[in-house]
Amino acid sequence: MRYADKMNYVKKSAIRSVMADASENGTVDYISFASGFPDPEAIPQEKLEEVGHKILQEKTYEVLQYGSAQGYTGLIESSKSFINKHECICTSDDDIIITTGSQQGLDLVSKIFCDEGDYVVVENPSYLGALNSFKCNGAKLLGVSLEEDGVNLKELEEAFKKGPKVFYTIPNFQNPTGVTTSLEKRKEIYNLAVKYDVVILEDNPYGYLRITGEQVPSIKSLDQDHRVVYAASLSKIISPGMRTGIICASKDIISKL
Repeated sequence: MRYADKMNYVKKSAIRSVMADASENGTVDYISFASGFPDPEAIPQEKLEEVGHKILQEKTYEVLQYGSAQGYTGLIESSKSFINKHECICTSDDDIIITTGSQQGLDLVSKIFCDEGDYVVVENPSYLGALNSFKCNGAKLLGVSLEEDGVNLKELEEAFKKGPKVFYTIPNFQNPTGVTTSLEKRKEIYNLAVKYDVVILEDNPYGYLRITGEQVPSIKSLDQDHRVVYAASLSKIISPGMRTGIICASKDIISKL
């Protein structure tokens, strides 16, 4: 059987293996930190039941019929308000697309920017799901080491000199290191991206989980020339099973997504 060449990059997912093990051993008295499962007690079951019942009663046709590929208009507008609650992330020049979790968003971004053999710069180490998406779409990865306050800027500039299309970063509570990138480094990352014409894919699945300290402005809030693509997810703050993600970017990028 002859598969497509791109399937040569597809390996068994370590994430899925860990999740399967966690599911099979759900009754065992231990807590696994490997897969990022939220505590089931934190999922707002009663509220979701209430809202779900109300939606099926009042908006039956809208939620059960085919809809826009961009996502339900009401959810798009609510998402804009949500991510703009503390800072200006989604401007009048931007738009939002709703995705099946942030994972689909990362895959779509790699599809529209990466040709076979293009470089994508990533933090080292980084989120396996994103790395697999880039590789499956033909990209080559350039790893940049992490320091206590974010990526090593000298290594980042050297990587940018090789002409990558995209830099993928998780600036808040990075997966798997937990590092949060400082505001100073976020500004320098953006300046280097402008200098070398690199798109920044800013993945923020964990930023809304902060319980201490001050929120650090997003790289997207610093964006002046529409080169930052912002990804977020509701998986960690409402329910993973809802598979609801958000991509915020310039209207031109969203139209291609």
